[in-house]
Amino acid sequence: MILINLRGNCLAWQLPLKNIIMKIKDLHGKGLEITDLEKAIKQAETFKGYSHQDKSFAEFDKRQKAYWTDIYEKLLILKKKQNEHSISKD
Repeated sequence: MILINLRGNCLAWQLPLKNIIMKIKDLHGKGLEITDLEKAIKQAETFKGYSHQDKSFAEFDKRQKAYWTDIYEKLLILKKKQNEHSISKD
């Protein structure tokens, strides 16, 4: 298992025989398993840009943007580490 520490948050992925299982922790400490890194990055990138037109949702939108931005940044770190790992194997 490879562990990466990012500002007190632990990012990890395990290397089983055939598949890579990637895990991150969200802002609330909940573990999330990533099964398709590219799709997860696209999803987080999309969600971090969402907001309501109704300004009464401004505080909710602010929390959601922080949540998805955090997820997005962690996923990009996983991708970078995955790329570094695959380059070092070549």
